[in-house]
Parts: sequence; structure tokens; C-alpha cells
Amino acid sequence: MTDLLDELNKNINKMNVTRWNSEYLLVKSILSIGKDDFESITKLMDNVVKFTNNDLTILEEIADVLEPFYEVSIKCQAEIIVTASLVVPVIVHLITHLRDIKENLSFCTKLAQQLQSSIEIRFAGIIKRLNQFDVDTNDPFNDPMYFMAAVLDPSFKFYWIQDLKLPTNAENRLKQNIIQLILDDISKDITTPSKHLSNQSIFS
Repeated sequence: MTDLLDELNKNINKMNVTRWNSEYLLVKSILSIGKDDFESITKLMDNVVKFTNNDLTILEEIADVLEPFYEVSIKCQAEIIVTASLVVPVIVHLITHLRDIKENLSFCTKLAQQLQSSIEIRFAGIIKRLNQFDVDTNDPFNDPMYFMAAVLDPSFKFYWIQDLKLPTNAENRLKQNIIQLILDDISKDITTPSKHLSNQSIFS
């Protein structure tokens, strides 16, 4: 099998239980071989494995669903990158990807739904702000800094909001809410020193 893979200039990635993306890479490596060549390879096995058209479709759907997650995980692991401003655009990218891909899935709709649910739980503070709901102090990623960092980063600004495909009024409200977060933070920085100075004058 190894010789045949070498002839095809292909390889099958090994799965590593400690790294989720090794399963994604395994699926991608299988799909890259192609059905006909893969059947030639599996015939050499002691127990022949046969892939039906549905099996291959499932693998393709898994790869399509997980591809943005793989790309994001690689990008966030980079040593030279400002990750704070990346958080909100990445979450928006992932949830809109899952929203849009569901229409094209025949077998992996449940996978997309579970990933969406996981994002909504793990990043509840961000998701609530995107939906313009009240954010609880116990919500993960409730710090408004993630939104401020994204908007103040010239690479992102408000561009990521377009992916949400919100009605114009809702989009404008979200922008205004984020601008207000920035203004509130600036006002805190301005008032804190003045209070400190006034306290000094009282006790001097």
C-alpha cells in the first residue's frame, strides 16, 4: 500500500488522539486520493474496506464543515499575531459559516448544529453582544475589550459585521453599541486620573 501511495504521490495522515485536527487531516488525505485509486489501495488490505458514495459524501461534508475551524486554529497558534482583535471576527466567521453550510448538508447537519451550540456556550458573552442581548458577568468572553480590539484594528474595523447579514437597522444598532463601549471605556480612563488628583488635593 505504501508503494502504491508513493506512486500516486499521496499519503494518509495518521490520527493523533490528542489533536482534534489530526482527524480532519486524515479525512482530507483520504479525499485527496480519489475513489478509484482508493479502491485500488484497499484491495491490498487483508480485510478489504469499501467506500460507498454516501461514505465519501459524509467525508466531504465533514471536511467542509471543519475546514474554517482548522484554518482558525492554525492562525491562532502563530507566534507573531495580535489575537485579541481576532476573536470577534473569528467567531462571526465560524457562526456564519455554520449558518450558511447547513443548507448544503445531507448527512452532517447534526455536526454543524453541535458545533454552533458549542460556540454559543463557550463564547456566550460575544454571542449575546452580537445578538444585542444583556451580557452577564459570568458569561465566558463577556469583556467588551474583544469588540473594541476588533473595531480599532485597521485589519478588521467593522468589516466582519457584513457576514452577519443583519437588517440595516440592526447592523447600525450593533455598530452604535460597540462605539458606545469604546466611548465608555475612554471616559473611564479620563475620569479616573481626575478623581485621583481631586483626592490628592483633599488630603494635601
